Amino acid sequence: MVSVLDKNRPGFLADTNLFQNALFLTILLVPVIRLAGIPISPLFLFLPFCLRFILPKPYFLAGFLGIGVLSVMTALNVVRNPVVSASDFTYFAIPLIYTFFIGLSITVFQRVRDNRAYLVWLFRIWLAVQTLFVVIQFLNPLGVNNLLEPVMRFLAANVGPSASYGNSPVLSNRPGGLITVSTWFGMATYIVGRFLATYTKSYAYIVWATALALLASARMTLLTIAATEFILLLYLYRHDKLPFDPKNGIIAAVPLGIALLAIGYHHPYLDRFVVAALSGDLIETLAQTRSIQHRIDSYSYLFSRPEMFFIGGLVVADVPFSFDSELVMRTAQFSFLGYLALKFPILIFLIRAIRRGDTEMTQYAITLTSIAFLSSLTMGTSSNMIFIVLFSVLIGAAELIHYESHDDKRLPC
Repeated sequence: MVSVLDKNRPGFLADTNLFQNALFLTILLVPVIRLAGIPISPLFLFLPFCLRFILPKPYFLAGFLGIGVLSVMTALNVVRNPVVSASDFTYFAIPLIYTFFIGLSITVFQRVRDNRAYLVWLFRIWLAVQTLFVVIQFLNPLGVNNLLEPVMRFLAANVGPSASYGNSPVLSNRPGGLITVSTWFGMATYIVGRFLATYTKSYAYIVWATALALLASARMTLLTIAATEFILLLYLYRHDKLPFDPKNGIIAAVPLGIALLAIGYHHPYLDRFVVAALSGDLIETLAQTRSIQHRIDSYSYLFSRPEMFFIGGLVVADVPFSFDSELVMRTAQFSFLGYLALKFPILIFLIRAIRRGDTEMTQYAITLTSIAFLSSLTMGTSSNMIFIVLFSVLIGAAELIHYESHDDKRLPC
């Protein structure tokens, strides 16, 4: 397939890295792009320049199957409810947005001769920039947070929960780098760190990303990281592909654990949980936190209405409170099948990786699938545009690296 991005096309587009750099900057600055509530949809302006996407057929089918399921459920909701919101009509497009960015990333980045090295370089820059911003917020040199506070509050109100953050600078000492919301920041850095670890064999990126999640005090992210790493460990153990000796891993984990405990003890947000853990009151402290109680209320709402698992029916106008669980919210809206439909392209990625027998791709597919579903249990963010963009680009990157590793430099249409 010939794309307008190919080298054999004369002119400005063929002689520059315009599209690679534009896509990378989009990934880096998605929250800033959404400042003041500006939607991400203007990125579809790239479409005329790319014309014919290089998109593997299974993703195309998964995207349109997801659209079909969500469109049917949306229509049923509109018929059954006299009052609906404009946002009720937007969710059906999410599977298509996944496929769009998968195709865009493949089409754009396939121009690079060594995809693996180029993508690793880009995501190292991404992780470094996010690190810089979160460390500045955490250390607060020269009172910089006082200057950042108005901007970060404004940004968080448009791309994150519009909660009250008290009087503490920058979201009550929960720094989120450029992504502003600590939970989103922790999740984003982890999935980039896992990509780098998978394709460079350096576990240091996981430690780096996890430390950033700790600095950002993203509690739910830390739980998701731990669960995802455990799932990957089981996969590697079952297939005799452990990258290190478990005994050496335990020995290395002891000083790391001590260091993390020390950071947590002096953290302006996490310290009370560390103190509770040392005194044996962690479970009671967690149970009494508002966020835990709020999530219990979310699941109580859903399980008291079991019919929603099959027919959905909830519309935005009737949402009784803000659900901190994407699983609850989307199931209540579109049924459990509708919730799965939002993630069909990610499931296709896992199936393709397993069928190909590509170890690296399978590891990363397990990572994205685990994050997509585990995070939706306790967070309402995994269908947020930030993660749609990141997940999609990383799926496209894994597809490119697969073909590069198998002596096929061009992805077939």
